[in-house]
Amino acid sequence: MGTGTTLNDIDFGNATCVQDTCCVKPALGMIAWYPFDEDSPGLAHDIASKTQSGWHYLDQFGTTEGKVGGAFVFDSERYVRVFEDPFAQIDTGDFTIDAWIQPTAFDPDCLDYPYHPCAAMPIVDNRRWVEGDTGDNGIMFYVKPISATHGRLGLAMNIHPNAPDSFETSTAPVVLSDWQHVAVTVARNGGTTLGTFYYNGNPVGTFIPLAGSIFSTAGPGSTMDIGHGPTSSSYGAGQACRQKEKYFTGPIDEVEIFGRALIGVEVQDIYLAGSRGKCKISCAIPGSVVLCRTATTVTVNMTICNQSPYTSVANFSFAPLASGSGCNFDASGVTFSPANGTLTLLPGQCTQIPVTLTRPLGFVPGNVACFCITVRDTQTGAMSTCCSKLLASNAWCVTVKDPIDIIKLNTGMARAFTFTVKNESDSLATFDYSLRSESGEHGSTPTSLALNGLPPGAPVSGSLVLPPWSESDIVGDAVLMAYRPMDLESILLEADVDGDGIPDPLGSVRIQPTSFPDCNDNGIDDALDILNGTSADGNSNGFPDDCEGTMSDPSQCYICGDADGSSVVTISDVVFLINYIFGGGAAPNPILAGDANCDLSVTISDAVSLVGYVFLGGAPPCDACP
Repeated sequence: MGTGTTLNDIDFGNATCVQDTCCVKPALGMIAWYPFDEDSPGLAHDIASKTQSGWHYLDQFGTTEGKVGGAFVFDSERYVRVFEDPFAQIDTGDFTIDAWIQPTAFDPDCLDYPYHPCAAMPIVDNRRWVEGDTGDNGIMFYVKPISATHGRLGLAMNIHPNAPDSFETSTAPVVLSDWQHVAVTVARNGGTTLGTFYYNGNPVGTFIPLAGSIFSTAGPGSTMDIGHGPTSSSYGAGQACRQKEKYFTGPIDEVEIFGRALIGVEVQDIYLAGSRGKCKISCAIPGSVVLCRTATTVTVNMTICNQSPYTSVANFSFAPLASGSGCNFDASGVTFSPANGTLTLLPGQCTQIPVTLTRPLGFVPGNVACFCITVRDTQTGAMSTCCSKLLASNAWCVTVKDPIDIIKLNTGMARAFTFTVKNESDSLATFDYSLRSESGEHGSTPTSLALNGLPPGAPVSGSLVLPPWSESDIVGDAVLMAYRPMDLESILLEADVDGDGIPDPLGSVRIQPTSFPDCNDNGIDDALDILNGTSADGNSNGFPDDCEGTMSDPSQCYICGDADGSSVVTISDVVFLINYIFGGGAAPNPILAGDANCDLSVTISDAVSLVGYVFLGGAPPCDACP
């Protein structure tokens, strides 16, 4: 038997990498990400939410080589405006802002106000206007020049009706012409109130942030600017500063906003990744895979996602690991099918690839073999690696019955799932299990997934008593309570099958949060489907024609709310929808026939709407056809 790759501090299930070409996995809780890699003018894509993209304002940007890929060059004539402010999702909560910056000039006009943000060079600013104590809510993360060559980092906070306040580093680490990583983290909930500035991965100052909403009080239409700030006649008493707009001069790259305060090591990871950046093509795999007692093979789904705004090509390959910590069997004898391959991923697409593992010679109950998958972005060369353990079971065989593929969930939408458990021993046995949800790979942030009606993160426990060689299903339902677009959620089935007192992960179901429906279940949001040209939208109503039929043909029209396709809306449609949402029953065909309230998704709210219409004389479902 040959020797596998050396096992070296592997984080199973998580994206792990030891090569110099590896990108860093995006930290959890990301709500906006502007990489500025566009090769055409006009749009600055937000590749996290897909809905908060910005536009080139005043003039088209010049582009340049960035710290990671490309970058935009900002000046007094060019900045990015985002018309759907990401800070609406943060409101009174914790947050982090980070970016790579390369200032090329410091504006000397207001250097006589060295401690005031009126002379700031904004990196991110979501304030609509600033008028002292009566100003609009919002924040500005900025560089404050104190000389022609050096600048401080600062954060201005407007919390109406309180007086605005600003916080700055006591030193001036920012210099001209170099690429520098800057970040600010703000923790205001959970018992900790602390803000921290970071420069090139290291903390350079702390402060006590203000409480309250940082989202505009101006209501709908609130915006966020990158590289630009509003005109201000004052920012508190005596801070006049020429009534001029503020702007950043020089390239900015990789702007990110998180709905949590990153910890120091997460900020440092982004800095240390350098030009490799954050992984836009990422992988995920269950941390453990169970090979049943009588089975010679087991199939596991690996998930590969493309977060970039472009179609990308990725290579993947499997590698066995030698025995080591937590793995007592050399995996060189394990075969993988497919062992490698190439796939094309459309923007925002996640896909699952079933991979079959074959039992190696001598692999008996109690053995654990480890392996890794490396995914390489063929355009950038960046690599991401995910690792897992193959467990040889002595009694229990667990399989995922439904769904086999990744689930895309809108906030508030419920989805049923099923695990099948088989007792492969010769005696009556009890299977004590727990179901739990986690965010990302190992739950480093609180999950937003609620199981069986319990609060998010609360586990579900149970027991099965099974005769020899019999099986039973474990059925549950999951509801996504909050939208965090970059966080891949998981439902885990765990049990202590090896008797060491530690629950073993035996099966998992992946959840991909989405704010848009994916009516044809191809792993791409409907809006992106139409934008990419992979689905036609003949009548320009925002619905892919392959879901609803071509609207130019009246015979292909459907009735919203007619979930069972009977051409009339009755109580049977309510039953049909509830069975689909909670019982794993058949989906409406097309899927948007179940969209009774016309919000472009099919959830329990559509069933409630139908009940109101059928029994209470409520509003009828809208008509999908002109």
